[in-house]
Amino acid sequence: MATVYSYLRFSDKAQEAGTSFARQKKLAEKWMQLHPEHNLDRTLKMTDLGASAHHKEHLELALGDFIAKAGAGLIEDGSILLLEKLDRFSRFDYQEAWELLRQVVKWGITIITLDPQFEINQKNIKDIGLMIQVMATFFAAEHESEKKSERLREAWNFRRENVSRERKLTCKSPAWLTAI
Repeated sequence: MATVYSYLRFSDKAQEAGTSFARQKKLAEKWMQLHPEHNLDRTLKMTDLGASAHHKEHLELALGDFIAKAGAGLIEDGSILLLEKLDRFSRFDYQEAWELLRQVVKWGITIITLDPQFEINQKNIKDIGLMIQVMATFFAAEHESEKKSERLREAWNFRRENVSRERKLTCKSPAWLTAI
């Protein structure tokens, strides 16, 4: 029997209106139902809503807190960090992500992902096939985030270049501007 820490994250506050959180929560609940021998921890905050994994914002919030506690020996050896996907853990540099994941596993935490299904633990962390799959997943997540950032930057540059009296940059007024 292990304690399970189910981590839920999405990158942008705009996603709160979508299904990301509900989808991740439902998958975690389903996994817990299939594994009733484990206990879900409800004491730690394990959600980072609107925290970028590309810019490591989540490492300053709930996931970072969990990792710090694991490193300090405050998370019981044999506990499980449950993730929807590996990109919930990282979208930053894939090599740094691999090193961080290895360190968490070294502290006795098993990492389980639901899509695709991975179980990464102290017994299999040195498996070259698993390492290649995990690093390839981290690499793809990092590059997907970079592409999205570039597209967004290009869209805003296009908007700025095409501003006129007839075409607004945005319909929001600056925060410092108030109506009289």
